[in-house]
Amino acid sequence: MKKENSIFTKLVKNKRILFLTIIVLIAVFAMIINYAYASFISGNTDELLNTQVSELKYAYAINEKADSILYLRPNEEKAFDLIIKSLEEIDTKYEIIYEKCTDRICNRFEETKENIEVYKSTLSENEVSGVISAEGVKRIRLIAINNSNEEAYLKFKINPGFVHNTLTLKKDITSEYEDDFLLTSIILNSGGYEQIKEPEINIYNEISTESENNLYKTNDDMGISYYFRGANEHLNNNLILDNHYFKIVRINGDESIRLIYNGTCTSEDCLEISNEITSPFNLYNENGYLVDHEEETKNSLAKDVLETWYEENIISADFENLIYDTDFCNDNEYTEDETIIFNSYTRLKTNKTPTLKCSSPLNVKNENLKYPVGLLTSDEASFAGLKYNTDSVSNYLNASYNWWTMTPYSYENETYKMFYVNQNGSLIDIQTDFVNYLRPVINLKPGTKVSGTGTLLDPYHVNN
Repeated sequence: MKKENSIFTKLVKNKRILFLTIIVLIAVFAMIINYAYASFISGNTDELLNTQVSELKYAYAINEKADSILYLRPNEEKAFDLIIKSLEEIDTKYEIIYEKCTDRICNRFEETKENIEVYKSTLSENEVSGVISAEGVKRIRLIAINNSNEEAYLKFKINPGFVHNTLTLKKDITSEYEDDFLLTSIILNSGGYEQIKEPEINIYNEISTESENNLYKTNDDMGISYYFRGANEHLNNNLILDNHYFKIVRINGDESIRLIYNGTCTSEDCLEISNEITSPFNLYNENGYLVDHEEETKNSLAKDVLETWYEENIISADFENLIYDTDFCNDNEYTEDETIIFNSYTRLKTNKTPTLKCSSPLNVKNENLKYPVGLLTSDEASFAGLKYNTDSVSNYLNASYNWWTMTPYSYENETYKMFYVNQNGSLIDIQTDFVNYLRPVINLKPGTKVSGTGTLLDPYHVNN
């Protein structure tokens, strides 16, 4: 009997110990939860939360290109759209942050972000931090500035968090920057990158209409190009640099902005202009912008004239800091039968399939140019709305005089022919020793700042 009481007593004691142990464990667990909750409320997240948060997934794009790495030339300012898309099925918090990379691959990062500034654009659609809905999209317009004499690569990413938690902000981007960039204005005037579409495939079978006002996109050798197509009266592509009037042709794939000379202002409001630049393109038996001659490279007649114009109107006026180095295409690829027919002949006269990609090995690279100045290609004229042997008087490229492109047409009977645009806005061919007007083409830096809206009555004015 005593033995049974002893066993019973031990069982009771063990149950009491077990019960007390459970009570203690519950109390400790409750304390841990309360401490964690207090930490979240105060904004301090621990290692476990960071591990969980880091598993949230997002997709990135810069200016519609699937990438999160931004390239900056030395001393360059650039406005761009950073697009983030949540791949989660729940709402999450986000903050835009960035790292300065040691190279283009961005596998390693520098310890400091010296000489780099990043701001939110005053025209940004969304904030640099906030809440992003499940599978939602945020479009944040940013401005990056490289204050060094070296190239820079920046990798943008998300500092994420759950909605019920307080996100500890890293505050990489805290200020706004006035967004008066030309590139920004061109894109936003067309509704933003997401609203700019590729044209119908057969659009180049016809000239642009009298009321057409479009900014389309296509690919060139450097990326996505955004080009104007339409009527002079309706497009917002008018720009004045000093007393020179230009038409904006396109944003190149490297984000530089291509201009074609429209004349020198002869009135204060620049509604009256004149162009006195004339020249044969070359000798009758030569067609290149740069010509290989007895194992030496020499200038065409047109190139000599353009270089003089550049010296007198860009260098002398101290505008070189606005000019961007990018390539020009003098497409000399051809097929040979009884005569030489250049590929541009087939593309533009026969098939009506222009391209901004230059496959020619004789593409005029900037390292081969004394100055970064050239002429428009016939393909660019076709993208703008011109067509072979068809008048297009209302088109913005029509200048009421004959002017050269830099695109070859054919070679027959020891005579070269080039494409030119006649006084009615029609693409035509003629031999290279014929005298036409020249319309210099230059490219502005992506960070060029302007005032104005680009209309005929309120053209862009470059701020230098």
